[in-house]
Amino acid sequence: MEFAKRMNQFGEGVFSRLAEMRKKRTAAGKEVFDLSIGAPNIPPAKHIMEAIAQAVMEPKNYVYAITDTAELLQAVADWYQRRYDVTLDKDTEICSLLGSQDGLSHIALSILDPGDVMLVPDPCYPIFADGPRIAGAELYYMPQKKEKEYVIQLNEIPEEVAKKAKFMLVSYPNNPTAAMAPESFYHELVAFAKKYDIIVLHDNAYRFLPRYGDRTVDQMVQAARSGKQNIVEGCEDGMTSTEMEIKLINVSRSSIHELREDYEDYLHTHQLTLWDAQHPRYDRMLAFCREHNTFDHYATLAQRLTDEALANMAITV
Repeated sequence: MEFAKRMNQFGEGVFSRLAEMRKKRTAAGKEVFDLSIGAPNIPPAKHIMEAIAQAVMEPKNYVYAITDTAELLQAVADWYQRRYDVTLDKDTEICSLLGSQDGLSHIALSILDPGDVMLVPDPCYPIFADGPRIAGAELYYMPQKKEKEYVIQLNEIPEEVAKKAKFMLVSYPNNPTAAMAPESFYHELVAFAKKYDIIVLHDNAYRFLPRYGDRTVDQMVQAARSGKQNIVEGCEDGMTSTEMEIKLINVSRSSIHELREDYEDYLHTHQLTLWDAQHPRYDRMLAFCREHNTFDHYATLAQRLTDEALANMAITV
């Protein structure tokens, strides 16, 4: 019996080796902190488990799931619109997967022919390179160097390689370095891909972890500070031109708008209510926020409020 020659490209997987090391240390009575494969060790939120439990009892759900339901596709499109202000066609631009590895391992087969060039990060999560290998692609590794804070230097990719490349993959927050790329990197990436007509896949698996998520408390604070700082610089600096004042005020408006969206997203994802004018507490909250304009008024109050009330107050402010 002889297997396909393409399998000769693959050796023992790194996670298999790590699992064997863990097994030996555990057998020796040693404590092991396993940071390898990233399997979940906590359950999902209660409302998610309840929804799954309820769906299990629905007889209509026991059919072949050949295609995504219209409700799922619309929910994804709505979420993407709220999160990124990007409109997706639910019928042609959204596809659910059996996990990210399913997509990463198969997408190369739909894009790459044998001999095509694929740009992959180095180091990288194994499937980033293994998927293109199965498709018969030639790999060019883009170094992620410590002295460059593990951010790919696109200008260091040789011209002849870039011209041949058909597909590239990037991943920030990065696996395995945990590095973040600055906003400027993405502008450079788009320009690079357009120049050389390269399809870009961004593995965005860790975007919403507490440390990295674009809806985290840290970024909310940063957006708020940016808004206040730009208003001060735009309106109080006597040396600032009228044109610059307008530009800075527009920046501040965008920052505050983003901050408001952050809190609205928080309410939505935690199954909490966004208070409107019909809510019994809305008028009283609005009156309080109009009367109080300093941090001290809110510091002690925030400790007594529920998450829902605090988020709605922040939106009102």
